[in-house]
Amino acid sequence: DWVSTWGASPQTFFEDDLLPLPPTPDQFEDQTIRMIARISKGGDQVRVRFENVFGTAPLVLGAAHIALHTGGGNIDPTTDRMLTFGGSPSATIPPGAPALSDPVDLEIGDLAEVAVSIYLPASTTAETYHRLGRQTTYVSGVGNYTDFADFPTQDTTTTLQRFFLSTIDVLAKKNTRAIVTIGDSITDGFASTVDANNRWPDQLAERLLGEGRSRKLSVVNEGISGNRTLNNEIGPNGLSRANRDIVA
Repeated sequence: DWVSTWGASPQTFFEDDLLPLPPTPDQFEDQTIRMIARISKGGDQVRVRFENVFGTAPLVLGAAHIALHTGGGNIDPTTDRMLTFGGSPSATIPPGAPALSDPVDLEIGDLAEVAVSIYLPASTTAETYHRLGRQTTYVSGVGNYTDFADFPTQDTTTTLQRFFLSTIDVLAKKNTRAIVTIGDSITDGFASTVDANNRWPDQLAERLLGEGRSRKLSVVNEGISGNRTLNNEIGPNGLSRANRDIVA
């Protein structure tokens, strides 16, 4: 069964912030973004969902790859897989829309880290992102580095936000189910250690899927720091995003 194993709720870059943010790029052109995600339940196939839900212009993905993460901005090249969209290696996502990649064969264990790399060839504004990733994201200088085992260090910058990436699904054993956590900063992981996967949903996944355990459960974190149930204070309110971020 296809089951979501990781998530990051989309929000708009252009909103009032109650909390100070670290430096965040808001414009890309002819650049590669490599984002790291620790999944929960593993599987033998994977697909990735990208979002342009808050975009006012089409989002052009010139290329997208997924691979197992080996540390820093680097990947295991033997696990690198090109993501396609209806068989095409690129995709143009209309404003307000998502795009789900075609499935690719990739054996991923429980609680493994993957790297999702996207190449943005055109001038692109970061209108859809997740602002409190608490995970280092690598942004290249000019060029397409989606399939590079070692992400280039020259002209590379880092940030703690995630851009356009919303969900990772795996083809897991039959009857696998997802636990979806929704909330504000406590769930999102505000002030948790960067790159340590120490948010409480991460710890729940470890308890459910740790060594010697074979439960058919994943844990997906759909928290947004500062989020509210009914009001659009930071991020779309919980009621308005329940269908997209939980049910779907």
